[in-house]
Amino acid sequence: IELTFAGSFNGFQGTGAALTRIYHYGGSVNYDNAVGPGTLAGLWNNVYANTLVDIKALIPVAEASGLFVHSGIAKTLRAYTLLTMVDFLGDVPLSEALNPENFNPKADDGKTVYTAATADLDAAIADFAKTSKGGATSDLIYGGNADSWTRAANSIKLKALLNLKLTDKAGTTSGINTLISGNKLISTTAQNFTFKYGSNLTNPDT
Repeated sequence: IELTFAGSFNGFQGTGAALTRIYHYGGSVNYDNAVGPGTLAGLWNNVYANTLVDIKALIPVAEASGLFVHSGIAKTLRAYTLLTMVDFLGDVPLSEALNPENFNPKADDGKTVYTAATADLDAAIADFAKTSKGGATSDLIYGGNADSWTRAANSIKLKALLNLKLTDKAGTTSGINTLISGNKLISTTAQNFTFKYGSNLTNPDT
C-alpha cells in the first residue's frame, strides 16, 4: 500500500510542481505540457485500482486482529489520497467507488469527500491511541511509530480544515484551534511525513 501511495504522491507532486513552476528547467516546456487529456489517467488508476482497494481490504483484517497501528496507517493514507484527489480534480467517486459491479460510479462532491477523509483521520488517531497486538515494523514512513503517525494525521487534518475554511470559516475554526492547542502536530524534521526510499542499487531495491 505504501509503495502505490508513494507512486501517486510523486505523480501528483510532479504535475503540481510543473503547473506552479516550482521546477522550470527546460524553459517553459514543463509548464506548457504539464496537463493533457491523459495526464492523470495513470494516477487515477493507481488510486482506485491499487491503493484504495488494498486499503479497503486491509482495514477490517487489521482491526479484527488488533493491529491498530496498521489500520491507523491505512486510514491516514486513504484520507491523504482522497484529499489530494479532490484538490486536483474536484468531485471524485467515493460512495459508489470500489464496487466491482459498478463500472460507472458517480462522482461525490468535494466537500463530501473531504468530510469522509477527515473522519478517516479521526478514526486513525483513535487507532494510534489503542494498544496494538503488533507493530508495523515494515512501515516505510515512520517505522510504525504511533506518535509520529498521530502527528501526521493531525497535520493532514489541519491542512484539510484550512482548505475548508475558504468555504466554511465558522465550521472549521474550532477544529483548527483545537489541533493547534493540542500540540500534536509535525514539529521537527524527524517527524516529517516522508517515504523512506532504500539505498540498495541492486534489484529488487530495498
